[in-house]
Amino acid sequence: MQRIVTLPVSGITIPVMTKELTLAEDLMNTEVVEIGEPGLRLVCLLVQVNRKAARNIMEVSRHAKGKSFVLVVNDQAVGIMPISEPIVDGNLFFTVEQKGKTNKQAAIDLSKDLNASILAIRKSQE
Repeated sequence: MQRIVTLPVSGITIPVMTKELTLAEDLMNTEVVEIGEPGLRLVCLLVQVNRKAARNIMEVSRHAKGKSFVLVVNDQAVGIMPISEPIVDGNLFFTVEQKGKTNKQAAIDLSKDLNASILAIRKSQE
């Protein structure tokens, strides 16, 4: 089963699975990073997941070359990551969008929010 999500700035519509590939509980950390060749740097949100989620992502990405992972937060698509090869390390690099914000500011704000949620989830599990 699939549903269609739309990124808020670019308007890109993407079919996504109705079942999440990974859950908030699987997130370990997020950071804002720059990737790519000098002069063509791109600001991304690095999302790091636990080993269990990393294995699942590796398996899915092995068969999904040419497709994309979509970062969905609170039922809103906020980022996209094209899959060019299997993801073997649990590190996901999303280009993030939020209306009224630059790519970098959207990534910074989302990273702060997600890291606060990660901390809250960890505390509740203790």
